[in-house]
Amino acid sequence: MGNPFEETKKRLRLAEEEANRYRDLSLCVILAGSVAYSPNHAVTESSDLDLIVVSADVKGMLSLLIEDSQELSALKNRFFEGYCLKRESQGIPVSIHLLSEDAFDIISKCFVSNMRVYRPKPKPEAYSLHGFDGAVYPYFIKNVSLPDLRGVRTIVPISFIYDDRYHLGIHRDKLLSNPKILCESEQHASARIDKLWAVVVENLYDEAHRLYGHLDLGRMNVLNALSRSHKMTPAVIAEITGKTSFYLSRLR
Repeated sequence: MGNPFEETKKRLRLAEEEANRYRDLSLCVILAGSVAYSPNHAVTESSDLDLIVVSADVKGMLSLLIEDSQELSALKNRFFEGYCLKRESQGIPVSIHLLSEDAFDIISKCFVSNMRVYRPKPKPEAYSLHGFDGAVYPYFIKNVSLPDLRGVRTIVPISFIYDDRYHLGIHRDKLLSNPKILCESEQHASARIDKLWAVVVENLYDEAHRLYGHLDLGRMNVLNALSRSHKMTPAVIAEITGKTSFYLSRLR
């Protein structure tokens, strides 16, 4: 399993190195995943280092992430809102979610939407999308083969409506689960995460009032909508609960 403290420390050190690697070509680099929502607790030797990298020139950044020249050439002739790329560094699996500036804006402010994301390998399983009342919807991934690429285009929901309930997509889930901004220019990440919280909490408030006439935070809340809430540390849970109350107070 590995020592959670040591495994967290290794990944935090690597995260800083990765952020420096992308700093000049990115608008921001954000640490997400277990190192952010469960530091020193649920981080094991098999845990990914999960990074969100936002750039105004995603195609220009691809050469830092893709070694195959044929794949790189083909990708530069196609448009994707995002790229989900994996590699290994210092024995640690690294997941890079490379997003365009427009995609990051959409994630922060849209009600519901989808993104087209490139993956070098198909993702066979479903995403578990969660609602404010804890309901889970298994969203089966649509992998679309591409004639000139070994990888696939996947359709990834930013947010999703099922059974008249609002469910968070994976990128919103990551950005609400105690992310750490490693670097940013002109508050690029901070401003958009703030906007995301405002949008999601407003949806929470509206849905609760539509269904029950009032909001009972014991019944419906942002924490319920986060897929890894059961793995979060008490401090992170308290942070998310506090943010929910703060953004609710801004609605009044």
